[in-house]
Amino acid sequence: MKKYLFIVLLVVMCHVKAFTIITTNSQTHIEYGLSYPITYEFSIPQDTQNLSAYKKYKNYQDWNLIDEKSKDDFFNGIDAVRFDYDEYKAYVSLGFSVVSDTIYIKIVNST
Repeated sequence: MKKYLFIVLLVVMCHVKAFTIITTNSQTHIEYGLSYPITYEFSIPQDTQNLSAYKKYKNYQDWNLIDEKSKDDFFNGIDAVRFDYDEYKAYVSLGFSVVSDTIYIKIVNST
């Protein structure tokens, strides 16, 4: 029997606030853990500066700021975000938590 890893990506736009929901099924989460961060690539608007990224694992939790890294920083295996304003991209690296099969990601203008 072949096993496949399915991760559902949903982008939700609500009254000018945008966030992304990434989810996996419970059995896959149990079998594979999925705690090692995967990098997700997001397009960001042109002429954007001073962005911040936030995460949470349950809908009722408060948003937690994700550590930002620069293009000169080497990082691997940690939750982090890097913004490439020249290429209009945000790279968000996150792993799943043991408390949830879902990751919520929000990118906002810090100013």
